[in-house]
Amino acid sequence: MPKSTSCSRSARLPLLLGVLLLAPAAWAARPINNTPCPPVMQISQTPLATPPGWSLMADPRRDANHHLQAVTFFSGDPQDMAALSPDIEKRTPKGYSSTWRFQQHGGQQQDYWIGCSYTDTNLIAVRKLADNISQCDMTQYLSDRKRPGGSVDIVCY
Repeated sequence: MPKSTSCSRSARLPLLLGVLLLAPAAWAARPINNTPCPPVMQISQTPLATPPGWSLMADPRRDANHHLQAVTFFSGDPQDMAALSPDIEKRTPKGYSSTWRFQQHGGQQQDYWIGCSYTDTNLIAVRKLADNISQCDMTQYLSDRKRPGGSVDIVCY
């Protein structure tokens, strides 16, 4: 009986070594940041000027939360509005998929930023991407009206 145990242990050793050698490659392929945009933002709206005779009220039929609608990637400070076009765009039966690839220039890492757009607001949430991110993939699902406007998934590597 002990002989078969040592035989099965020696048979498992190459398998264990193979798993340990492949583990770093599997870890490298994992997303660095899955959905880097907050899915919902709460934003207070304040009127700047209301014409005489008019008043404003919250519409109870509308969702007060602002849901992630789209993303934009910027090269450098987003205030400069240097938006990047996707490197790859595809239409799928469920929506659209886009891929942005970020490259170094002259041996130095360029600053890349993400801008997250939300429903029913003109505000964009912006944040610098980590220097080790080289690609972001976005899927924008179709809304019920067969137009973009459904949910958005983003994964960055």
